[in-house]
Amino acid sequence: MHVSHTCKSCGNIFAGKYCNSCGEKRIEPADLSIWHYVSSIFQALTSTDHKLWRTLKVILMSPGTLSRYYMEGRRIQYLTPVSIFFLANLIYFLIPYFETFNSSLHTQTHLLPHSKIALEMVNEYLEKHQLNEQEFRKMYEAKSTETAKLLLIALVMLTSLPIGLINFRKQPYISGHITFAFETVTFNLLVNTIALSTLAAIVVYIAEAVQANPGFFLNDRLFSFISAGTNFYFLYTGERNFYACTRAGSIWRATAMIMGIYSMLTLYRILLFFITFFLL
Repeated sequence: MHVSHTCKSCGNIFAGKYCNSCGEKRIEPADLSIWHYVSSIFQALTSTDHKLWRTLKVILMSPGTLSRYYMEGRRIQYLTPVSIFFLANLIYFLIPYFETFNSSLHTQTHLLPHSKIALEMVNEYLEKHQLNEQEFRKMYEAKSTETAKLLLIALVMLTSLPIGLINFRKQPYISGHITFAFETVTFNLLVNTIALSTLAAIVVYIAEAVQANPGFFLNDRLFSFISAGTNFYFLYTGERNFYACTRAGSIWRATAMIMGIYSMLTLYRILLFFITFFLL
């Protein structure tokens, strides 16, 4: 004798584990156990045909292909560029090692185009609230770290500007340039932030274990060199795969986009300062 159940999603009466109208699964006590969640996570991370791993592989091994598939309508086998961006952003949000897209108070007040204005604003704030620079720096940088990670969507939109300007003849849809920008920022999150953060933590741990100075291995010049190299690889390959450019065309476009993207990163950091400052 079959027991009837009412579907929680569509209200259909059905027998068995799955609703024959909408496909919703009937929840059983075992589905609510902690072991069910653990096994689900394990299965998701180890499944060879899972969308996540397939998407990560295509982003890292064949830049631009995910964007091309998305614009062509081939979306069932992969996560969308927007989905993988927010997943990478979530992981980045949880990493404490260093802040690729953040800027220290010193950088904001001394090394960027708006630094003179920023320094005047900070000095006025210190005088008004009777704070010393060390107290303000601690407060500012904590808020800036939080804001930087929440503001990455703005960086995607800024990144799409030089990409679209350089490739406007290759892709008729603005959404195409934005899609490629999502993939570009995701690549930077995965490689130049998450992977490098993990590598940096390992280097620091080993250096401390052998009583060496980790600063000898970890410095801004090294990270800038690595970042420029990985971005050139991604953008050159992306030009080939997404925009169907020649080798020569991909080289100059990738070089121009690196300069444009770094300019947008500077604009993002300026925007970050003013938003962070007014949120204090």
